[in-house]
Formats: sequence, C-alpha cells, structure tokens
Amino acid sequence: MPILSITVSELDKTKFISTNNKTNEIDLVIEKNKKINNVQEIKANLIGKNNKDLASAVWLKDISSLEQYASAPEHLTFLLPNMSKIIKNIWTTRVLVENYPSSIKKDYALFFAIKNLIGNFEWEIIEYLDALSSLPGEIYSGRSFEERDQFRAAGVILYNADDKKKFNSKYIEINTNFKKIYSITNESNVLIAS
Repeated sequence: MPILSITVSELDKTKFISTNNKTNEIDLVIEKNKKINNVQEIKANLIGKNNKDLASAVWLKDISSLEQYASAPEHLTFLLPNMSKIIKNIWTTRVLVENYPSSIKKDYALFFAIKNLIGNFEWEIIEYLDALSSLPGEIYSGRSFEERDQFRAAGVILYNADDKKKFNSKYIEINTNFKKIYSITNESNVLIAS
C-alpha cells in the first residue's frame, strides 16, 4: 500500500531581506525538491506555495521504502540546508493511501491534517474524508500511521484552476457541515510549482 508523506512549512518572512531574495530562496528549495524524484522509492512528488506556506507531498511505493527515502541524500539536501533557512513552523505526517497519481497535472493542492484530540470519533473523521472526496479533483487521504499522536488522518486534494471557484464553494459547504472536525484541521491551499 502506498505511503503519502506530507510536509507543510510556514514561511518565515523575517528571514528575507527583499522580495527578490525571498523568491530566490523559495525557488532554490523548489528546485531541490524536484531532485527528490531521483529516489527510486518515489512514485509521485509535488511542491507548491502560497503567500504563507511551502507544502510538499511525496508518494512512496510502500511502508518498506520509507527508511530509504528518509535517508536519501536528495531528501536530506532538500530539508536541512535549504528549507530550514526559510521556514519558522512545520507540520508533517504520513498516511497510508489507496493509490498515487500517475502524473501531477493539476494546478492546485489542498493539504490537510486532522488533529488527534480527545472527543473526536473515528466515524466523524471517516465521514469528513468521505465528504472531501466529493470535491472536484483527486483526493489522496488516509489515517496517519506516523505522528499519530498529533494527527488522526491527513491528505492532499489536487484540482485544476478551472474548478477553483466550485472547489472553494463546496469546501466551505463541507466545512460548515463538519464544524467540529474542521475546527481541528490544519490546512494549506497552494499553487503547484511546475
């Protein structure tokens, strides 16, 4: 069963001297992320950004490939020397998913992770994930198997710019119906870097 590794990093705007410097630092991290595709265990990879966050999703072959991916020089080069320079907060989780994208041909990605708090029932989380699957685009989600103490479930939804208005409207409607779960959900909606 494939693994989805999610990392969402809040950009630290105080570390940038100018807009040009900020863009260059972020572009460098995005270029380093593309080199992760050289790791044999990776089935798909994307990185995206908005004004606040830099977010990446990596789909791995299976659970046995996790250690090789984590110790791969491409992964370490992406995370340690480059990303640490431009971020101030980070959340990450890994989930088991049914499949992975054969290619990333969408414009946007919504990253989400449902926090593990007392009083939230598994059936509520399952119903929320089912509701999210009705959004336009492709959803890759599942229950967390790492960082389980922080997040119960997480995922990424890929969608096209043509569907953005419909996506946002439906997403608001779903979150209105699932206020309790949405109130404990980390999220980041980013433009996928090409």
